[in-house]
Order: sequence, then structure tokens, then C-alpha cells
Amino acid sequence: MNNYPVVAIRANDISFLGLLRGISSVSNVDLIPIVFRWNKKKWFSESSKYYKNFIEIPNPATEGKQAISALIKIGKKILQKYNKKALVFCSSDVNLVFLHM
Repeated sequence: MNNYPVVAIRANDISFLGLLRGISSVSNVDLIPIVFRWNKKKWFSESSKYYKNFIEIPNPATEGKQAISALIKIGKKILQKYNKKALVFCSSDVNLVFLHM
């Protein structure tokens, strides 16, 4: 596998959509969008043609330990599949706090 795994985590929907659009334009990258829900409402980014192959994890604000566990499992699968770590983009400071948990 010669492509590079790139993870984009959704928290700010507009920033996340920009990440999806920008990263999707790079040819040697496999984009792995990671999302969670605040409520039942549909997010703006979910209407985008770039919103595909997403992985949903538990909400880090309400289910922190489960979200961390899910993210660790995703990271291990990426490492196994690509034999390299993923580059991770956060769409907001909420994601940065989550990654430092």
C-alpha cells in the first residue's frame, strides 16, 4: 500500500468539510473521516460528495473512555493496513483536547 493514511476528525463541521474537500484532492492519500454525534441532527458535511467511508466513534464529551478505545483500535488497524502511522487533522480545539486524553 503506497498511499498515506490521513485521518480527519469532525467537531467543527465547516472546518471538517474543508478538510474533506482539501484532502480528497490529494491523489496518494487515503482519507479516513472519523465522526461522532452531539445529537440526532444531520451535520452539514454529511451532504457533501466527499463525505464517505466515515467511521463513527462514541462522543468523547459523554463517552470519553469508549471514544478513546475506539480511536486506539482505529489507529491499530491503520498501522496494520498501511505499516505506517496516520497523519491526523483536527477540525477544532475540541479534537485537540480529545487527542490529549
